[in-house]
Amino acid sequence: MGMVKLGLKVWSTNLGYIKPALELYHEGVFDYVELYVVPEAEEDCLGKWKETGFPFVLHAPHSYGGLNLSLKDAEDNNRALIARVNAFRGALEPEYVIFHSGVRGTIEETIRQINMFKGEFPDLFKPAVIENKPKMGLKGEVCIGSSPEEIKEILDETGLGLCLDIGHAICYAAWKQTDHKKVIDQFIALDPGIFHLCDGDRSSKTDMHLNFGMGNFDLRRIIQRIPADAYVSIETDKSSETDLDDFENDINYFKDAKQNIGT
Repeated sequence: MGMVKLGLKVWSTNLGYIKPALELYHEGVFDYVELYVVPEAEEDCLGKWKETGFPFVLHAPHSYGGLNLSLKDAEDNNRALIARVNAFRGALEPEYVIFHSGVRGTIEETIRQINMFKGEFPDLFKPAVIENKPKMGLKGEVCIGSSPEEIKEILDETGLGLCLDIGHAICYAAWKQTDHKKVIDQFIALDPGIFHLCDGDRSSKTDMHLNFGMGNFDLRRIIQRIPADAYVSIETDKSSETDLDDFENDINYFKDAKQNIGT
């Protein structure tokens, strides 16, 4: 498998997954937890995750959670939410902190706010990465940071790293009616340290988060393109709130594809 680190993606309020996740973690099934910070989560959620001792990646709230770096009017609210993420960072010491670049606004504003918040929250932004988005959000909103060119501009102007969301890249390619393999290769050329991975429909412009093998992504080829030292968060649906059987199946699919290169 090389040194790829595989991650479980959950929300900070998903406390029901802690017990099965600990069992799988101690069996060596996966390597870290990517925790989406629910802004209004109770303080004890953070405490319960800290008690687990997992290695962490954090995901800041996205636009549906109220954080929108591309709108000037959202600046004050963004600051309050980023302070909340910073509290999680201080407690959990994550390897990466993932941000979205916003919706309905401008890339210039996204860059301005990132650079401003870098000054206000320096420890939070040292491990910060920006995640590429589909062109169209689930509610029809236009997302900032969907193309390799936009992402490169953000990286160049802010010094942040990249979280490459494979599903989002394929959604963007479907919107642009271009070859998704070329789009993925353009993003990989930007040296992402962490990936989000799911299955889906290559013709869909919006995300589906299907379990591996349930869509028509060429997952085996994609998995073989992921660098050996990358972090990979498995971002697929879970049919149960009390077990992680779906996740374990996806992990096994990934490991099989990584081990059987060229088959």
